[in-house]
Amino acid sequence: MVTIDGTAVDSGGGWQNPYVGPRPIRLGEPIYGRDRELYELRDIVTAERVVLLYSPSGAGKSSLLEAGLRLELARQEFWVLPTIRVGLAESGLDPEGAANRYKMSALLSLEEGRPRERRLPPSELVHTSFHDYLAQFEADRDDDNLETCLVFDQFEELFTLDPTDQDDKRAFLDDVGIALRDRTRWALFAMREDFIAQLDPYLGLIPSRFAARYRLDLLGVAAAKSAARRPAAERGVDFTEAAADRLIDDLRRVRVQRGAVVTEELGPYVEPVQLQVVCRQLWSSLGLR
Repeated sequence: MVTIDGTAVDSGGGWQNPYVGPRPIRLGEPIYGRDRELYELRDIVTAERVVLLYSPSGAGKSSLLEAGLRLELARQEFWVLPTIRVGLAESGLDPEGAANRYKMSALLSLEEGRPRERRLPPSELVHTSFHDYLAQFEADRDDDNLETCLVFDQFEELFTLDPTDQDDKRAFLDDVGIALRDRTRWALFAMREDFIAQLDPYLGLIPSRFAARYRLDLLGVAAAKSAARRPAAERGVDFTEAAADRLIDDLRRVRVQRGAVVTEELGPYVEPVQLQVVCRQLWSSLGLR
């Protein structure tokens, strides 16, 4: 049992179908097939303080962060704040129309982790910098010995919402960079790899310039087999190795053109979301409860 942000989390399952389907795996739900990546990512975060996690679309970054890394960092005695998004819907974020949309989205993400009676109204958040807000948030924590860890997920939203607002992007990242000059604060930024180059104009605003990076790939064959078989085994169901091999081979088939001939061959990877969707459908089709 681990407590994060005042919420008790039990790693045992309480749901019927052990496969989550198309949504990310959530805090408190088990994640399989990612042990190596989880421990490597934990180690690089604790060693480097500011880390950029990147991956192809569909590799399962959000699942790794929520179901795996948050618990691991809590065990390392970090105070892991609520996951931050910079792309929440704009409507209602700023009643005065004066705030940086990325800052408001980040602050409202963090507000979810505060007791309702301590949450600040949007009209006050408009005039609060990111680093000042963090200082207020940290003043409310119960254990001053824990160091703060920020987790930014889907950080590519900084570039997908409005390609023209470079000044707002720069102001927000400058604000975040000021907050991270405090070496008792740690941060992980997760984003799709096809947007990494768009960080280049802003690297100087962030301590370490995102020099520490970790790439999360799609699932390899052995990891995909674990992610398919272990959830069933936890329910007392034998997902045989032969059946798992056949399923994974079907999911990793790719079309390859060699000269004028197009063939289907076995690729090296399986997309985690696709695996979860197919396994969930398979479980349901068998009438399992």
